[in-house]
Amino acid sequence: MSSIYNPFSLDLVTGKDLFNRVKEKEELARYARSGGNVVLMSPRKSGKTFLVKELLAQLEQEGMIIAYVDLFSVVSVHDFIQKFWSALLCGFGNGIDPGTFIQKASDLFKHITSGFSLTRDDQPRWFIKLDHDDRFQETLGNILRDLYEYVQKEKVRACIVLDEFQEIANLKESKQLEGVLRGQIQFHHDISYIFVGSRRTKLREIFSDSRRPFYKSAFYYDLEAITKEEFTQYIIDKFESSGKICSQDAADLIYDRVRGYAYYVQKLSLLSWDLTDKVLDADFVDKVAFGRLIDSERYEFESIWDRLKTRNNRVLLRALADEPTSKPYAHDLLRRYSFSLGGIQTSMKALLADDIIEIDENGLYRITDPVLVYWARR
Repeated sequence: MSSIYNPFSLDLVTGKDLFNRVKEKEELARYARSGGNVVLMSPRKSGKTFLVKELLAQLEQEGMIIAYVDLFSVVSVHDFIQKFWSALLCGFGNGIDPGTFIQKASDLFKHITSGFSLTRDDQPRWFIKLDHDDRFQETLGNILRDLYEYVQKEKVRACIVLDEFQEIANLKESKQLEGVLRGQIQFHHDISYIFVGSRRTKLREIFSDSRRPFYKSAFYYDLEAITKEEFTQYIIDKFESSGKICSQDAADLIYDRVRGYAYYVQKLSLLSWDLTDKVLDADFVDKVAFGRLIDSERYEFESIWDRLKTRNNRVLLRALADEPTSKPYAHDLLRRYSFSLGGIQTSMKALLADDIIEIDENGLYRITDPVLVYWARR
């Protein structure tokens, strides 16, 4: 085996490894510079987070204030406020000594009681002092008003990314939370908000339901897969730069088997490189490397299976793994899998809402995650 380091990575990719996101990054940057709000959607593992973090780094270099809020694990409105406020402080205080920033934080958020502690590596960890008996609408409203007043006073622009934004829909106070956010954000002309999400059905509902506060308040931006031609050439070049050879057929199979999902292309390429002495061919990808990829994702897939809970949900997943269909309510499908019409309709709605299944551009109902398909067939 070669002693050269594996040229593929599952860590945050930047620069040249975002090779085909130049157009997307520039389009999103134009929205941000003009204060436009964007809903950025694509399935998980397609590279959204990598893209927006690279975008924020570029905007920061241009002098904009930036903040990245990860809402994947949000469990309450108070948790949301803490995550949102902490991200704002990190963005506004980037590069500033923690001691000096205490005063700036007080000036920026005049209505918020706050503090900080130091982590083991001497990085500040900011926290907001929330009274759980207080109305959260007032606290969040004050944060948003103070934020905009600061941007106006300093004559700067800002871009705030709210990643996995659809998760707020799971909170019992979601409608009130959406109302407070929308009520303030609509006046923030010098601040761009990018709402990122992978559970696309839930995210679309937030912005397309006329009864909800965010109705038609942002531009939709679907992040498409990197083209096969560019991604396969990238794989071949990476192999060549490290002294190994990847055949065109092998690169094509890597891309096709995972439908061009950026994370999976990187991971399958990484595994293939590790397991290859000198030359990678398609047969090796098919019979060895792809099996390793499925095994490496097993625990996540088992977690998805556990969350399905009902027999109908699990049978539907297995059915669509075996045969994606444009006619999920056809009589022969119902009979073959012992479904009732009502049962499959309920399961279909649940799995679509969680983005476990999707309807593709040809009207085909299929499993969203391309590797989960093969695990479910097992």
